[in-house]
Amino acid sequence: MLGLRRYFANSFTAGFYSSMGPGKKQSEDAYLITSDMLSVADGVGGWISYGVDPSKYAWELMKNIADTEKALKSERLSTKILTQAANDCKIRGSSTCSLILLHPTLGSLDTLNIGDSGFFIYRKTGKAYKLIEKSKETLHGFNHPYQLGTNGDKVESAWTKIIEIKDKDVVIMYSDGLTDNLYEDTIMEIINKECAEKVNVENTAKALGEKAYEMCQDTKYISPFAKAYMEGYKGGKPDDITVVVALINLEKEA
Repeated sequence: MLGLRRYFANSFTAGFYSSMGPGKKQSEDAYLITSDMLSVADGVGGWISYGVDPSKYAWELMKNIADTEKALKSERLSTKILTQAANDCKIRGSSTCSLILLHPTLGSLDTLNIGDSGFFIYRKTGKAYKLIEKSKETLHGFNHPYQLGTNGDKVESAWTKIIEIKDKDVVIMYSDGLTDNLYEDTIMEIINKECAEKVNVENTAKALGEKAYEMCQDTKYISPFAKAYMEGYKGGKPDDITVVVALINLEKEA
């Protein structure tokens, strides 16, 4: 009797936190979570002065990424998906974009980042999580990220990398409201506290987001944004904050 082989797809278990900056009426961030794809976009706030809602482009881009990924299953590449998704955007505006595709059977991520959104990848070594990979920002200058959209940059200008991963690695994807307000050491401390016994993606995303929101309002805090600022800025950076936390599940043949 011939044995039957079953094939399983790798997947994410993901949770998120999203808040608008203090005093704002709505967030300009957008995000996308599926079982094998993650993305965060941060609409460029400067469009408000032109009467344009910056969130609309970011959300249209997320929808187009989801639609394009379904249409390009046989050519599932981050650069190809994002290029088509951006080309299909009809709304005026622009945004940063970070995109991660989980390979269905291999232990790898196809990653892309344009602008100052991004991601971290952590792996448990012994009893503690350690940072093993992170995205690279693409910037025209301080607080001036590369961006897709109207009169924006091309996908070819994005940072890209294929990253090898292991089962139960943890991905933190974010808009810059997180990293402008929390240092990498603080982020890792929160992950180790929240995931000490078991990874709870919702609780971890909430803990990271709420801490960043707390610090963004602290006028005496020397935030990462303040430290990078060249003219003596002090305090956190009041901004929208989006955090996606995903646990990687690598399945095997049975």
